[in-house]
Amino acid sequence: MRIRKIVVSTLLKCCVLACLSPNLAEATDVYVSNYSSGTIFKITAGGVPSTFATGLDGPRGLAFDASGNLYSANYSGNTISKITPEGVITTFAKGFSNPFGLAFDQDGVLYVSNYENHTISKITKTGEVSTFAKGLNHPIGLAFDSSKNLCVVNYGDNSISKVNPAGEVTVFATGLSGPRGLGFDASGNLYAANYSGNNVAKISPNGSVSVFAKGMSGPRGMAIDGSGNLYVANSTNNTISKINPAGLVSTFVTGLNGPYGVAIPPTKPK
Repeated sequence: MRIRKIVVSTLLKCCVLACLSPNLAEATDVYVSNYSSGTIFKITAGGVPSTFATGLDGPRGLAFDASGNLYSANYSGNTISKITPEGVITTFAKGFSNPFGLAFDQDGVLYVSNYENHTISKITKTGEVSTFAKGLNHPIGLAFDSSKNLCVVNYGDNSISKVNPAGEVTVFATGLSGPRGLGFDASGNLYAANYSGNNVAKISPNGSVSVFAKGMSGPRGMAIDGSGNLYVANSTNNTISKINPAGLVSTFVTGLNGPYGVAIPPTKPK
């Protein structure tokens, strides 16, 4: 009888821990581009960094495809690199204009923001490049919503544009403070790292802007995991902040070298 009580008590404790700590079930690695050193770091769920790839030319935005390959926008080299899960680097596409942000659509097509010529490029799976949208204002961060619209940070005027699948551009949100990285949560809210404001803004589906978290230090790239936690690259103090869904900020890792882009690999099928 005593053994049964111990077993039941243990099971209940495990259930409570699982409910209170969803990250235990969805722990993931985080990848960060360090533009100052031309490297990409892999950071374990426990906050331990290691070098994943080197020799890149001013890496900024990062994005994973469905197969787990990582892509890097090389701002200084005007190229996009493809990096396999084993860390093997190849050039995927060339001829950009200071490429900054990256995002994949639901069909596996890659989109690139060109900071200098104010356009968005579209790259097929075979590496063919075409212009998808024009008339942006120093575009940086990119993120797709659930309706296949591409949201784009316009660093030049502190706004966010929405580009529909036909490439038509409209204004989605204004009044931000040096926005850089973007990310959507499961409820369709958009988050923006405000570099100048040292905070993260939350933008509702109707475009209303509010401050979600404060205390960042030159925030740039960001990514959101399956549990709704935000990982934000702080370029001024070379750290990554972790922000839980309630807006509580903690330090995830320190000692980076010009962290910029942040990406989380796709969830593996169970």
